[in-house]
Amino acid sequence: MATKKPAIASLRPYLAPLLLKRVQPGTSDALMKDLRKEIEAAITNGSNSSRSIIGQSRYDSPGNLLAGVIEYVEESPPSWAPNSSYCDVNHHVVIVAIKGSHVAICVSDTPFRGRLAKSLKAARPVSREILERSFVGVRARAMWLNGIHPQTDWKPTAKTLMGQALEHTLDPLGDQSFYYSAVRSHVSLSPSTGSSLETLVGASPDAGHIWVNRPGDWNEFAAKVEQILDIVASPPSSPTTRRFQALAQAVSDLVNVKDAYDIALVPPELLSDEDVDGQTRELAMQWAYDAQFDIVSTSGANLISDVHLAGIHIGRFELALKANAPHIDVSVKWTVMPKDQNLRRKECEKFLMEPEWLKVYYESAHTLAYGRLFISAYQDQQFEWTFQSMIGYDVTAEKPEVLPTKTLAESIGEPKHGGGGNDNSLFGFILMQLFPNGWLACDDGSMELADFVHIDDRTDEVTLIHAKAAKSADPQRQISVSRYEVVVGQAVKNLRHLMSTTLVAQLEKGKLNQMAKAVWYNGVRQADRTGIIARAGQLAPNHPKRVIILQPQLTKTEHDNCRSLQPPNVRALKMRQLDTLMLSAELSARAVGATLLGIGAR
Repeated sequence: MATKKPAIASLRPYLAPLLLKRVQPGTSDALMKDLRKEIEAAITNGSNSSRSIIGQSRYDSPGNLLAGVIEYVEESPPSWAPNSSYCDVNHHVVIVAIKGSHVAICVSDTPFRGRLAKSLKAARPVSREILERSFVGVRARAMWLNGIHPQTDWKPTAKTLMGQALEHTLDPLGDQSFYYSAVRSHVSLSPSTGSSLETLVGASPDAGHIWVNRPGDWNEFAAKVEQILDIVASPPSSPTTRRFQALAQAVSDLVNVKDAYDIALVPPELLSDEDVDGQTRELAMQWAYDAQFDIVSTSGANLISDVHLAGIHIGRFELALKANAPHIDVSVKWTVMPKDQNLRRKECEKFLMEPEWLKVYYESAHTLAYGRLFISAYQDQQFEWTFQSMIGYDVTAEKPEVLPTKTLAESIGEPKHGGGGNDNSLFGFILMQLFPNGWLACDDGSMELADFVHIDDRTDEVTLIHAKAAKSADPQRQISVSRYEVVVGQAVKNLRHLMSTTLVAQLEKGKLNQMAKAVWYNGVRQADRTGIIARAGQLAPNHPKRVIILQPQLTKTEHDNCRSLQPPNVRALKMRQLDTLMLSAELSARAVGATLLGIGAR
């Protein structure tokens, strides 16, 4: 049946451009001509299916954007009947947009985009650095992680994370052997001209590819493409800290790379939700699951390996690596070639040379993946401490002295016996300095839920506070990990009480105890727990949650001094042990949707 060729104005392509920069200087018209020629060749050549170009158009925007549209048809038998007379017909479009020195190419045939990126010569994908600076933002909603650790039954080789702000959910201990290949985050797209676009943007920095959404019409599509090209031409300044510090990081040289011990082919087709043809997926599965590599010898980053496919020896090859910053070039030379395996060796060599497929693991903690070298972030991660002035408070006194004829509950925050000012213990500090507003109740004693529980009237945030006195009030006191062991353990085991139902039950359970009289609302003592129990029962199911560990044994001065030291210095080692202890507690808190705040003395 004849079809009517659509007008450009009626097109509504998905905004998922491959971003490139021209190689040679020249006019936009000349670059468009070169790119059209290369794209046409990529469409019509080297495919097992039949592709034919059915139309081309040109679009000049009111601004400086030049766009070209290439439409083509792909005819191929379905994968489930490869030798039948059936024929699937798919219509596709390639849109090339040029502004200045930069190019955006949108392709409706998703698998074709990667092949096209490798074949183009007139323009090459923009660098990872520029794409990351421009299109990786905050509050990451989705993250695709690839592992660089040895393959094991106990840890995935890749994983996908979904959430509200994934940069805060990364495990600083367990995720150090993963790097991110793609991320979807909130980005403020504010080019030098045009309106600002605040939206979710997906980015695959190494592939030079981003994805946004499907604009409402062609005019909106063209405007957003121009906006994106403006940003690539003038990217934001580099962030002061590297992205996702808990993850593995890329390196650009081979100096310390040695002792390869494993090779894997991990086709992205198996990890993608994109529409991949059946034949490609079958081939990907075969080489991913049935190939076996046995490394014979190594020399620096290079290696020699035998390869079997489904138990059949395909051959032996030399794999040589060469740094071509920021990428790593790979070459393959066959040294043993069994008969009747030429086709399989060609397949194997093609996949070994494919950056998106090949992974090589080294005992030096490096991994070759996606054409780049990564090294695990295995290092001592630092816990972010908060320090507050405790001048006027006795950091060695966790609780106040019990006043004559009074109980401990009745002594918190009260003037001292015989004068000398108000309660200056840590309990007094919590009441008068940390939480003078909102609901606050003390639950000190056996089977306590925390030393204090606080409910913020404005935000519904529930905070459990665990306090431990310092061993000494000496301003030069040194770090002591043992002073934190008990209080951190108490904090972790009581995380369940952050939930509204368990919090209400625990407060109800102790409402007849003497400590039940230690309740304040906006700093005013209450007769009992009736008010805070009622307030806890009104909390929304997703109320904010927080845990505070107050331990003034650590001072800001000692913290900074220990950070400047390196092992085997004992104080440096103690600081790293304390960091690990607090990070482990932080992970436990995150598991129940809570944050962890560690407070020391300034």
